[in-house]
Amino acid sequence: AQRTRALALSLTQPAAGAEAWQPPLLRTDALGKHGMEGVLAALNAHRSHARDGRRWAERQALRAQAALASELSAQLYTSFMEQLPPAQLAELVAAIAARTRDPYSAAAQLLATRS
Repeated sequence: AQRTRALALSLTQPAAGAEAWQPPLLRTDALGKHGMEGVLAALNAHRSHARDGRRWAERQALRAQAALASELSAQLYTSFMEQLPPAQLAELVAAIAARTRDPYSAAAQLLATRS
């Protein structure tokens, strides 16, 4: 057990920097329900560590940017598809399926005609 613990500790050492989180190794027993308090305390400590400093704000900004990009993409797609004549869509899909047209040039054509 001690060798396993030592190996696990060596694998969880932070790569670099004083700010790196080092996850604790905790003994738990799911059947006996021992060690759960330690797990909860470690989770809370990690949350505090993760929310400390500018890295949290940077990660939150990246998440917000990704969420905005995803929603914008979905709304633009929906709006674009609502305005696209079904016959034109069917024609392009058939050409792509028949491999006489690639999806990239078809999308470029659609965007060029809608601009």
